[in-house]
Amino acid sequence: MAEPLNEIDTLIDRIREERTSDPRRGLALIEEADRRLEEMTCREDARAIRAARLVTERGIIHHHLGNFPESLRHARWGLDLSRRCDLHEEVGDNLIMIGWAHLRTANRVEALKAFVEARQHAMEHNLPILETRLLNAMCALHYEMKNYEQSLDVGEQAIRHLRDRGQTYGEAAVKNTMAYALMECGELDRALELTEESIALQTDGEGPHPSPANQHDTQGEIYFRKQDFDRALGLFRRAHGEFSRNGDRQGELVALRNLGKTRVAMGEVDAGIADLDAALLIARSLNSDVESATCHQRLFEAHKLAGHPSRALLHHEEFRNLEKKVSDDLTERQLQALRVDHEVETARQQSEIHRLRTVELEQTVRELKQTKEILEARMRDLRSLHETVKELSIRDGLTGVHNRRYLDGRLEDASYQARRYQRPLSVALLDLDDFKLVNDRHSHKVGDEVLARVAAILVESVRTSDCVARYGGEEFALVLTETPLATARQAVERIRARVEEENWGAIASGLTVTLSLGVAELRDGEHHEALLHRADELLYVAKRRGKNRVVAQRD
Repeated sequence: MAEPLNEIDTLIDRIREERTSDPRRGLALIEEADRRLEEMTCREDARAIRAARLVTERGIIHHHLGNFPESLRHARWGLDLSRRCDLHEEVGDNLIMIGWAHLRTANRVEALKAFVEARQHAMEHNLPILETRLLNAMCALHYEMKNYEQSLDVGEQAIRHLRDRGQTYGEAAVKNTMAYALMECGELDRALELTEESIALQTDGEGPHPSPANQHDTQGEIYFRKQDFDRALGLFRRAHGEFSRNGDRQGELVALRNLGKTRVAMGEVDAGIADLDAALLIARSLNSDVESATCHQRLFEAHKLAGHPSRALLHHEEFRNLEKKVSDDLTERQLQALRVDHEVETARQQSEIHRLRTVELEQTVRELKQTKEILEARMRDLRSLHETVKELSIRDGLTGVHNRRYLDGRLEDASYQARRYQRPLSVALLDLDDFKLVNDRHSHKVGDEVLARVAAILVESVRTSDCVARYGGEEFALVLTETPLATARQAVERIRARVEEENWGAIASGLTVTLSLGVAELRDGEHHEALLHRADELLYVAKRRGKNRVVAQRD
């Protein structure tokens, strides 16, 4: 039966060639291979090996199509089959797909567990290619957890490993992820260069190539942040068309959502709402609460701009409900997994106790109790890990203060409370003067120490009810609740003076650091983003007036 099995192996090789360039063709080839395998007569162990590989390939292709629940289902099935057949590479492939599926559905704790297990497997069985793929996965995981510097460091490691093995497509994927991390660090031009390099790598050589839809979507986001909305719109349209042709529903969803936000930014609010509605339909069809919540948030903002208060309120309520549900579901999934482990182990213990009616019974019971204590300790550790991951997602990795994501939500809530109870609210944006010179003259390490020390001064200088956040690069934001403008101006002037008087020479000889600050108070009926924008404009007035000064809204 060697010849028919060789035909199946040839089909599997073709599937692996098609899974990125034409994933739907890959699924059709899997169906053909399944049918042939079912019809042939062969040894059961040989059949099981091919069946395991086909299930693994199906999970990988569903990942490329953006169908993460199906990818997770087949990856778990493929993991079980591969372990039975001692297929070490396929075991690693399925563990990575399980991690990616969890990562794409915002379950970062389970993703981390799968990637850690995959790394242990790669080390035990000497699978360097698997270790390289894990570096790519960890690059994405650090990005999702807002650890952008770590994401870039791991990405560089992955590229070195990939180049050693000539895996250019893998390098293309890593560079696209790194481009997003660079965007969050404010390095838009470098991010754009990486996407161009990624496309060149992906389309290099002969034969079919995967569509660069992800890179076009990334470039669209870069130009959106540059406020070049016409170019961003063109790239998002191109990405949407490519995702549609590939059958990638998740990609279509993201592209439509980006098209919607771009059209809203361009003033084409009704067209933007139509795109966001279409994205929401796909999110619901994929049963993705995370994506649905994001679409509702965008639709809330768009309808508010369009003057549709009732629709805006409806979408805002849906967003809040889904946001809570996503958080509750994540915690429940973790606890449910632990409950199942605990119940299975408890049942095994009871069965063992009944079987061992010998003089060794007392010793066995003690051992089982120890196992139970270990499981209970695991439950405590995972709960702690969940809290740690949750905290990391809202903190800046370098300075320890809150990040931009947390600031947006906090400022929205603070402005709502201020309007509702007619209480004052002030916001300050501050920027380190000539910070590039600090990096150039004293090194980036010194620059990082300066940022961390400034953040510490800010935290020490405000109340616990206030918010300190890293706004981006060398910029920080202060949300000062229950604080009118005059009081806020005095407070930030004290901060400016303290930073100027700090002994910076202790960090590097000849080092001096000053701040420029803009301060604004919330006006009646003003949106929190407009308040932040006014503070930003005042900051740049301070810069133009000679730096190392505070400019408030009435200055």
